[in-house]
Amino acid sequence: MGSSWTQFVLLFFGASIMLAGVAGWFALADQDYQYRFVRSEDRQPTHAGSLGYYDSLDPEERELVDRAMAGETPRLESRSDLPPDVIERDGEYLVFRGYSHYDWANPRTFGPTAIGLLGLGMVVLAVRGDVRERRVG
Repeated sequence: MGSSWTQFVLLFFGASIMLAGVAGWFALADQDYQYRFVRSEDRQPTHAGSLGYYDSLDPEERELVDRAMAGETPRLESRSDLPPDVIERDGEYLVFRGYSHYDWANPRTFGPTAIGLLGLGMVVLAVRGDVRERRVG
């Protein structure tokens, strides 16, 4: 890295690319949801979750509830696809939780992350070059 001007340009573009990656991640990251069975209770739980009735669920929601009850962890693309947190079935209250997580295999999540890391690498190179130049000179 010969000159401080080159290091400044590398630092400036590196920081810009890193910020673009961070902004892209916040705008585009693919967030998926998991639906898990937690417990069953004899009385209606007092927490603030939404209550639904098994008989009134549509077939897709019933399938998700049955899969979660069997120990699976169904994955959904949208929070609106999650069934209610508490479901009453035959006098028993089934408690579920919907968890969100980022799908790192999706290019919409991985791409901005890679761009941000590239920008971070450029910033590190610029700072490293500046530190070396100050030590030698």
